[in-house]
Amino acid sequence: MLDKSDEKTKYWINYRLYDITISSLFGQIKLPRLMELDKFKCCYLYLNNLETYHYIKSEFLDSNKIINNDKYNIHEDKTNNSLGLYFCGKIIEYNNENIICCPNSIICKKCREYNLKNKYLININGRVAKKSKCKDKVFHCFGHYLIGKNKYKLV
Repeated sequence: MLDKSDEKTKYWINYRLYDITISSLFGQIKLPRLMELDKFKCCYLYLNNLETYHYIKSEFLDSNKIINNDKYNIHEDKTNNSLGLYFCGKIIEYNNENIICCPNSIICKKCREYNLKNKYLININGRVAKKSKCKDKVFHCFGHYLIGKNKYKLV
């Protein structure tokens, strides 16, 4: 747990920059390293890599109904149950390379739409992201990433 008197911790709690896991299957899902902020609030720490975890959102994102479970059958064989996400397995050509829509690689546009509603996207780490209010196409997941030793960056 971080020091409660730490200014960074106070800021994250005050501005609702802690995380919410959108699942009740805690023992059966894949999650990143947990960092407690206080007794009731925590955030997950991600390494800067392409590892996919169960979908998680920041409390800062206002909608509770972001996951689009009504567009596909949750028992369909292309849904990864430990991640709670749908990956179609389609081959996508990118920079003269073939990349497969699958965990730890890439999630294609169609699967992003299957997994999430409206104005939300999801990054390969499983973080829900929302377009910022500026006119550029800038998306923020409000995730906490571990950089170096004990340095955290909010993205």
